[in-house]
Amino acid sequence: MVAGTFRRDGTARRVPGGYQVSGRWGFASGIAHSTWTIGGFSVYDGDAPRLTVSGVPQARVLFFPTADAEIIDTWHVAGLRGTGSHDYAVGDLCVPERRALWLYDGPVQPGPLYTLPALALFVAHGPILDQRD
Repeated sequence: MVAGTFRRDGTARRVPGGYQVSGRWGFASGIAHSTWTIGGFSVYDGDAPRLTVSGVPQARVLFFPTADAEIIDTWHVAGLRGTGSHDYAVGDLCVPERRALWLYDGPVQPGPLYTLPALALFVAHGPILDQRD
C-alpha cells in the first residue's frame, strides 16, 4: 500500500544518482498501514530552484519506504481512527532517481502496458496538474 500526497511541501536537491530530500506533509490517509510513501517536491540545484522550460520550479513525486518517514500523530478525530491517517516528514533522506516521476514523464518501459501516461492515473487531482515540465 502507498500513502502520501502530491503537494510540493518538500525540497529535493539533486545529488549524484538521485535526490537529497526534506519536507513535511499533512494528512496521509493510511500511512500507518503503508509500506511505501510518496511526497511532492520542488527540485533545487544547490539553493536555486531548478526551472522548467516555462520558467516555473521543477517538481517531482518521489517514493520512499514508509519506515524512512517520521509519522506525526496529529489526527485525533471521530471517523478517522481506523484509517491510520497522520502527517509525515522526512529529513535529509536520499532517494534514488529510479523512484522519481513527474506526471508528464514518458514511459521508461516499452510496450502498450506502459504507454498510459501517469497523468491519466491521477486526473481526479486536477489542481496539482496545471504545470508541465
